[in-house]
Amino acid sequence: MTLDGRTVYLDADAAPAGQTVWRQTAPGTFVATIANQADLDVARVTRVYTLDPDSHNITIEQRVDNLTEQPFTAQLVTMGPADQAKDTLNYGGDKRRVRFGYLASAAIDPARTEVSADAYLIPRRSTFGPLDRATGSYQPVKDVWPTPEIVEKEHDLVWLGVASRYFAAVLHKEFPDSTSINGPKDPSIDRVFRDVERVQRVLINKPEPKSTFFGGTKTTNDALMALSIVAQPMTVPAGSHDSLKWWLYAGPIHKPAIEAEPELAALGDDEIIVYNFGGPCSFCTFSFLTTPLRGLLHILHTITFDWALSIILLVVCVRSLLHPITRWSQIKMQRFGKQMQAMAP
Repeated sequence: MTLDGRTVYLDADAAPAGQTVWRQTAPGTFVATIANQADLDVARVTRVYTLDPDSHNITIEQRVDNLTEQPFTAQLVTMGPADQAKDTLNYGGDKRRVRFGYLASAAIDPARTEVSADAYLIPRRSTFGPLDRATGSYQPVKDVWPTPEIVEKEHDLVWLGVASRYFAAVLHKEFPDSTSINGPKDPSIDRVFRDVERVQRVLINKPEPKSTFFGGTKTTNDALMALSIVAQPMTVPAGSHDSLKWWLYAGPIHKPAIEAEPELAALGDDEIIVYNFGGPCSFCTFSFLTTPLRGLLHILHTITFDWALSIILLVVCVRSLLHPITRWSQIKMQRFGKQMQAMAP
């Protein structure tokens, strides 16, 4: 974090040997105290993590207390969602991605209700940037939101996160109680994540030389990645405090699980679901056909409660729909065969 422009490190490396920066005062509550050069306490930072019951949500509250007699400006930098474990199933390649949900400009979406995520389907490797061949390392910190393109398009951030093939961690603003939400497209809801000034990609480089097939060496770097959230500066009056409160969805990429919570549905968290592999070959998945078939499969499953039986019934349905075309094709082939026989010498 920064206090009046001065950087203060609150990570584990900032503490003297044998000491810790953060001390736990209650389950899920951690406190760090900042002192000046005269060893007088000037600020206290408190982080509280709360698991919401019967939910995939984690509430994260960060509070800054001013212990001085003068106001100061504080800016929190928080390590956010990080790399998930790589899938043991490598079908289709590494599907870990960095995702951003956003609202289009007011000129395109005046009601500011349509949360989108399709424009920023970013493979994690794409965030690394070029590799420095001399050191075998990537740039440790890189801004990923907003980019000049995002500024030009006037997209407003709603949520940020990382996703793998099956799971996601999505961070967004604290939301009002679900009883105050009038449907997922409620126009009275402010969905913009205004606490965030910018989002950075942070890497822990792991350069490692490896032998090549031709007897030389090549440096590989299986770096670890996380997103760092730089919050908007806050002015804290003397003897007072200010705080930020966020939500983290950590759960399956499963539409019913997300839509079961009105707050997540209103923030468009379900937009993190991707029904194809993305990239230049995404059209090869024929999503205009597969999406309705997948919907029909789910309807059949709600009736049979058995995936195997549902797939059998889906095949029966598809074959029944295609039967007129198949039958017509067979008749045409039979007629063509008779015509060819008639032409034979």
